[in-house]
Amino acid sequence: MEIEVQDALSDRLTAEWDGFLSNAVHQHVRQDPRFGPVDLAEGNEVRYALGRENGGVKAVGLFTLRPHPFLPGAFTNAISLSGPVSDDPAVFVSFMEGVRRHKAFAKVGRISVTPYWLDEQAEELGAHLAGRGWIMSEPRYLRLTGIVDITGTASDIASQFSQTCRRKLRKAEKEDLEVVALQEDADAADFLARLNCHRTERGLGALRQDAFMTTFEHVYRGGDLGVIRVIYHRGRFVAGIVLHRSRDTTHFIYSVHDDEVLAELNNLRISPFLMLDAMKWASEKGCRYFDLEGYGNPDDPDNPLKHIHKYKSEFKPTPTLRVPQHHKISNRMIYLSGNFKDILKNWIKAKILKRQKYFDSKWHHKDPR
Repeated sequence: MEIEVQDALSDRLTAEWDGFLSNAVHQHVRQDPRFGPVDLAEGNEVRYALGRENGGVKAVGLFTLRPHPFLPGAFTNAISLSGPVSDDPAVFVSFMEGVRRHKAFAKVGRISVTPYWLDEQAEELGAHLAGRGWIMSEPRYLRLTGIVDITGTASDIASQFSQTCRRKLRKAEKEDLEVVALQEDADAADFLARLNCHRTERGLGALRQDAFMTTFEHVYRGGDLGVIRVIYHRGRFVAGIVLHRSRDTTHFIYSVHDDEVLAELNNLRISPFLMLDAMKWASEKGCRYFDLEGYGNPDDPDNPLKHIHKYKSEFKPTPTLRVPQHHKISNRMIYLSGNFKDILKNWIKAKILKRQKYFDSKWHHKDPR
């Protein structure tokens, strides 16, 4: 396979890339070149890789390269977010082996892939990756997701929701709510401030404003690849949601709501209204599926996200396996020196978890007498 890697795409290469991506079965919006400026705004570098056979494009991969903390020109990691994209598992692996050996990745410590392959096809691609020495880099449950069928009318979509969810939806529909797709920078900045407050309160990292506003400019404002939809009640912010859209599937990215306003509205539960509006928008854009971006059994006591998955379960998603992230070390010295803190942190966490499981096992097997 012929591998071409560029720091930026010419008009000709962009046309080739877009033509392949738009027709690929395993496409994902995060592999659209318009996300390249977002990665640059995050302080990373970007590489666009194309794989050709017999003159035709058979694979594309947008890679985000994280600079090494102290080695000039080196990168600790290169990751293809929800990619690369290829429709043949053997071609996919051949493409990645070619990318790994390409001179453009010579100073990269580790290369990671997170392709958007689901269920049986995910199992098939995972087997091909394992067969060529690619290692699964995360617990399998982290790549379980939930897919909602959004074909049909808004009533058809809502009819799938739980009875409680539909009751809350009817209550919200009686309120004086307005839904707007954000177009102005000031509104996007206000949304980000609310979202970051929501995230930091829950122990999550705040999103960088420069990167978010770059995404707004290249992705959300136009409403083609994604959108920020916000609910207002008589001019006051109630809730908002961020969506990314591929050809067939829309992906739930972030959401935030204002507890004080909802309390004033008789403790209104806004998520059913917000999610149905998002699914209606996706359906109107031609999508058939809505990916909740993460889903597991909410009744599993070992599920660390069970409270979130309990909320998602009310939309009656189909549990779906996605290929977990896989990686290969390309340059061990660069990888270890650049990721030492993370490697040590993960090692300590693994030791603590192993110790906890040991004591839990001893406790459960203790004679109750």
